Amino acid sequence: MAKVVGKRIYKSIFDPFREQIEKMCDDGFSVKQISDALPAGYSYESLYGYIRVNKIREKAWTRHVDAKHQCDTCEYCKHFVNGKGQANKQEDRICTKSWRVITVHVRHCPRWCELENQEESKK
Repeated sequence: MAKVVGKRIYKSIFDPFREQIEKMCDDGFSVKQISDALPAGYSYESLYGYIRVNKIREKAWTRHVDAKHQCDTCEYCKHFVNGKGQANKQEDRICTKSWRVITVHVRHCPRWCELENQEESKK
């Protein structure tokens, strides 16, 4: 029988600044600008590695995309009957707010949608 050893938890020197780094990445700052905002003594290369290993920029992108409206749950997205007289729920959708057809691969609010433009104007 092998002896089970507990898993070691690794800590980084950037852990106390994690929230600040995530916020600056969300705001679109470069790694150099983030490095300059941290106290003296932290290297650019180690910060860049920390951001890549912890996938901080990728998480910022997914948070931004997940915050968008989803067409499947939108009150204006409706299914319609196609030219053959059949209802294909996966492909035949129309936005009744903009009166445009939504293709099958669209999950989130398209750029031409009026709801997307209203959300941007609030920011």
